[in-house]
Amino acid sequence: MTDKIVLKLSKDGTVHGLYNEVVDFRSLGHVNTRRISNVEWSDEKQEWEVLLAHGTVLGYYKDRSEAIRQEITYLNERIRKGTVEDIFK
Repeated sequence: MTDKIVLKLSKDGTVHGLYNEVVDFRSLGHVNTRRISNVEWSDEKQEWEVLLAHGTVLGYYKDRSEAIRQEITYLNERIRKGTVEDIFK
């Protein structure tokens, strides 16, 4: 996985970040979670697939751990840029 936890604070006080068990998001206020991606086995490709909420496939990976690592890296970068909400469009 990744060692870094990325949190983005919006001007309205909203905090965006990937769920983890290191940060107790409840201590920051009301928590609203949405599934933004899935890592699933593709019978067709015979690899692990990272699928974003709007249906785009991020990639296919031999190892599940690598698929999760790539998923986290990609989503953290979107959080840094402030474009993570675009995934739901």
